[in-house]
Amino acid sequence: MGLRKTDEGILDHILDALGFVIDGLINLFRPKWRHTDSQVREAAVGRLTDPRLLTRIAQKDESLSVRGAAVQKLADHALLAAIAQQDESDWVREAAVEKLTDNALLSEIAQKDQSPSVRKAAVRKITDHALLAAIAQTDAHEDVRYAAVCELTDQTVLAEIAKTDPEEDVRKRAMDNLTDQALLAEVALSGKYNGADAVSKLTDQSLIAEVAKRSGNGGTRLAAARMLADQELVQSVYAEIARTDDDRYRSLEAVWKLTDKSVLAELALNSRHPEVRRNAVSQLKDPSALIEVVRSEVERTNTDDWVCVYAAGRITNQALLAEIAWTERSRANKLAEILGRFSRCALCGEWWETEKLDWKHRCGGCSGAS
Repeated sequence: MGLRKTDEGILDHILDALGFVIDGLINLFRPKWRHTDSQVREAAVGRLTDPRLLTRIAQKDESLSVRGAAVQKLADHALLAAIAQQDESDWVREAAVEKLTDNALLSEIAQKDQSPSVRKAAVRKITDHALLAAIAQTDAHEDVRYAAVCELTDQTVLAEIAKTDPEEDVRKRAMDNLTDQALLAEVALSGKYNGADAVSKLTDQSLIAEVAKRSGNGGTRLAAARMLADQELVQSVYAEIARTDDDRYRSLEAVWKLTDKSVLAELALNSRHPEVRRNAVSQLKDPSALIEVVRSEVERTNTDDWVCVYAAGRITNQALLAEIAWTERSRANKLAEILGRFSRCALCGEWWETEKLDWKHRCGGCSGAS
């Protein structure tokens, strides 16, 4: 008669308990480095000094953490070399590599091991700068390239990496090691990566000026302009950025730093960024320039109301607005409709949409004031 399922379950529990007891008894009488628990074995390895036992454990223990612990205590270079090339675990091979001193073997591992972490460990111990340069430029894994770059001093190679590596961290690390002023300027002018970072390391005013004049990147030119001592060139660079940069934030920064009123008037009329036109207007005082801005803005198909309000609001003689020579009479009505929607806050004097002022004509920031 067969066992019932409940009987089979009880038998399984009994066998499991017996196995646990037997393992416990066996572990009582065997050395700790042979214990069935890998954590116990690993702890025991830390107390071992016998090279033969450590060799056996490093080669044969089934646990990679136990093998790795044994490897860290080995001194036999031939054995370490074998483990560094043959162990199935990346972590164990890496532990062996960290104890190697054979430059030829380290070079081979740095180039050929399948694991990036093992190659990186080998790279950190290599002293051959030509090989480091090759690895920094060709290894498929960014961590390995980064490790190689950390050891490089060759300025030409570092500049090339700063210009071309696809990973930002690697490029930045190359930049950290780059000190040659001419090469920094070359990186800044390369246009693709790191332009502003390269400029920040320049100290030669002639090179900074060269970057400011020649760079095709607005961010790089702006970084150069911030560092220039030649104020005439600074204003020229800011004007060009404000006119042409697609990034409105860079254009805005440039506008705020401009002092040439003719350039500001030009930007108030022609900039494709409404925010740039507004900020240019805020720095103008000439009534004739402001009148021209009002006329031009109203006649745009995509009129920005705030440009009209800011320009009209800065004209002290409001009668001049009635004298604008409109191409169509309807333009005057359009201006009147725009200005009719805005009022100044009674306290701070800033322009606001009238509907956003309280009953005392105060803006949100002033409504709590007495």
